[in-house]
Amino acid sequence: MHIVSITRTRNEGDILEVFVRHHCAFVDRMIIVDHRSQDNSREILQKLRGEGLPLDIRHDDGIAHRHGRVMTETARELMAAPDPPDLLMLLDADEFLVRNNGGSPRSVLERSTGILGIPCRNYIPLPSDRKEELNILKRMTHRRPAEDPQWYKICVDGMTLARHPDACIVEGNHKMTSKDGADLPMEKSKELVIAHFPVRTVDQILCKAYGGWFSHLSDPAPVHGGAFQWKALLDTVRQGKRLDAEALTVIALEYATKRQWDRLPSTFTGDLKHLRRTETPDQAPVQDPIPSLIDLRYRHYPADPRTVLLGTAEGLAREHARLLNELRTSGGDRTGHRKTNAR
Repeated sequence: MHIVSITRTRNEGDILEVFVRHHCAFVDRMIIVDHRSQDNSREILQKLRGEGLPLDIRHDDGIAHRHGRVMTETARELMAAPDPPDLLMLLDADEFLVRNNGGSPRSVLERSTGILGIPCRNYIPLPSDRKEELNILKRMTHRRPAEDPQWYKICVDGMTLARHPDACIVEGNHKMTSKDGADLPMEKSKELVIAHFPVRTVDQILCKAYGGWFSHLSDPAPVHGGAFQWKALLDTVRQGKRLDAEALTVIALEYATKRQWDRLPSTFTGDLKHLRRTETPDQAPVQDPIPSLIDLRYRHYPADPRTVLLGTAEGLAREHARLLNELRTSGGDRTGHRKTNAR
């Protein structure tokens, strides 16, 4: 069986090396699309490929987030190739596929058919974590006791992709939809899990908020209520709340949860009720380490959050100017309004 993964990443050089080495143990080819990284992610990826690891490195320098469309377009490209994959895994760089009872996920993947939904477990940073440990799997060993809601990430077999050539991968890799927008059937895995590390350091989460949310806003056709976790992060920054080790733990505990969703204004969430929170008692983090023997070779040079913010703002301004210029040259005025003949 030929297994291929697709990943889109931005400013995640702190986790990229362990992500690649972990998955190369059971994946035949990894396609990684770097979206406007301002840390040394691209350099790390090039060094890993130089070792002979099966990396296909691509770049997306567009300002808009376009996650679902990039994943969909890449999947369709793979299926149109002479040697399409037998199984396609859709992963973010902060996600690690593991087997519940230990061992390699490969044998489970080889038995997978259709669309397999793999449940996510979100790991959280604690003030007691060993900051000197650079391997995230060794440093962050506690997860949330429960997921509310339970998110799933998907892998899809080649036959399903061939039967649904017009299907789309939904933003976040949570599901696939048919041409008319209906959800395609998904079987929930009982053997595999995604260990998710979305919140790791203060600077990392600020880079995610500054780069991610504004790039999401620049999408001309965003999902209603989409990327709500990034908006919540930016709202936290706007409120002037201090981000220290304790605050980082709280952010991680609430990241992409019903509790976080419920605090957002209805002008953003609209009439979407499926994430409305039900009261559940807070519980202590659960220690559940992911075994890892990976030793990192390459140093990460993180992006400064202010640099990411300014770079994103500059990119948005340039894109705005480009679009206005297109309108002007096609008959619009400097404000973007189409000229009309006076009577």
